Amino acid sequence: MGRRLRSLLPSTINHLIPETPSHQETQERFRKKQAEQKAYHDKAAISLPPLKMGEQVRLRKDGIWKPAKVIEVFNTPRSYFVETPDGAVYRRNRVNLNTDRSAPAQQPSAEAHPRSSEQDTPEAYDSPHTTPAKEEEPHAPDSTEGYRTRSGRLVSRPKKLGFDE
Repeated sequence: MGRRLRSLLPSTINHLIPETPSHQETQERFRKKQAEQKAYHDKAAISLPPLKMGEQVRLRKDGIWKPAKVIEVFNTPRSYFVETPDGAVYRRNRVNLNTDRSAPAQQPSAEAHPRSSEQDTPEAYDSPHTTPAKEEEPHAPDSTEGYRTRSGRLVSRPKKLGFDE
């Protein structure tokens, strides 16, 4: 202990002598704890394969994965310079880069999925898809069985209050 005890209880002289831990013991305990933490971390951690220059990747920027290309491998471990299609260059760690598995050859061809001419027009992509509104039955609040809400739930009048007439 490194401070004086303030107590009304009687204590022996041996308890009042400060006992500071040795610096070597503290460092050894610290290294042992670090090794234990590393072992637990390494149990679940996986090493990502290194990327090559010119490889197509996906870059995480603001939580969104955007396409990019590796232009340079940086001298620090797992660090890369990547360029996005708009010309911006970013330095990112390997954790923020994923290999781009989508390739133009894997895109479905137009013959495999024929579309109608209405879907191919730009107006078809700009307008939201709407379904025709169905005719709703007018609800009668005076009816004995009740009425239906907009969500379709049937609301019936309580019989105990004399509304059933």
